[in-house]
Amino acid sequence: MSLQQTEAIAGILGGRETLGKKPENIEDLRKLVLEGFPFSSLNLVAERLTMSFSELAEPLKIPPRTLYRRKSSAKRLTAVESDSLFRIARIIAHAESVFGDKKAASAWLRSEIPSLGGQRPLDILDTDAGTLEVDDLLGRIEYGVF
Repeated sequence: MSLQQTEAIAGILGGRETLGKKPENIEDLRKLVLEGFPFSSLNLVAERLTMSFSELAEPLKIPPRTLYRRKSSAKRLTAVESDSLFRIARIIAHAESVFGDKKAASAWLRSEIPSLGGQRPLDILDTDAGTLEVDDLLGRIEYGVF
């Protein structure tokens, strides 16, 4: 993963201000995932997608009640929850790179896509397999291979 990709993902998650340090490579991001992201990272991703954090609960596979408890107690996300959030942030960064625009990327991620069987890309980011499928589709769009 390039420094540019690392910085884009870190920026989506809140950057140094939210994460507490500036990740300079994938290993730094991996360590932050294991520590657990602050809840505010989840809020920032939800805002980036123009969704409520409870709507983001589904692709994160976190029950909305658990999210509300985390929010009220100001606890960090677990490593597993942070890994799911990282996966979504990585795809957002890729989509923004492909479409060249935050709003267009967000709209695409929330749209039903025929080549994904009519599913929204965001809805299949709940597994690595789904994430690979979305990543592959973005790569095909990027290089004009439909």
